[in-house]
Parts: sequence; structure tokens; C-alpha cells
Amino acid sequence: MVGPGTLLIVGLIGGIGAAATYTSYAYAQQKGPELTKSLKSDLFPMPPEEGPPLPRGLNIKWPGKK
Repeated sequence: MVGPGTLLIVGLIGGIGAAATYTSYAYAQQKGPELTKSLKSDLFPMPPEEGPPLPRGLNIKWPGKK
């Protein structure tokens, strides 16, 4: 994660807001690729048999399909 020395330097120069922003940015850099893998399949469009060409994550089906 973020070292305490880095937070101290960023906090002294930029204040508490800058230290919090830096910490959240470092966390996002670490967790971003994991979230991208799980969301990738939800963003692909549905095949025409299942529903309209919208992302799968919306879960909108053609009328009459379950």
C-alpha cells in the first residue's frame, strides 16, 4: 500500500486532503485490474437471441424471454 514516510511528506506539503487523495489513488491502482476483469463480461453486448445489443450488466431481455 502506501508507506508512512510517503504519507508524511505528501501530508506536510499538500495537507491532509492531498494525503487522502494519494492514498485513495494508490488503492485504486492496486484494485483496478481486479475490478476490470469482473466487469469486462458485463460490458459486452448480449447476443441477438438473448436481448437487445445493450451491455449484459443491464440484464434487459427481449419480451417473452426470461
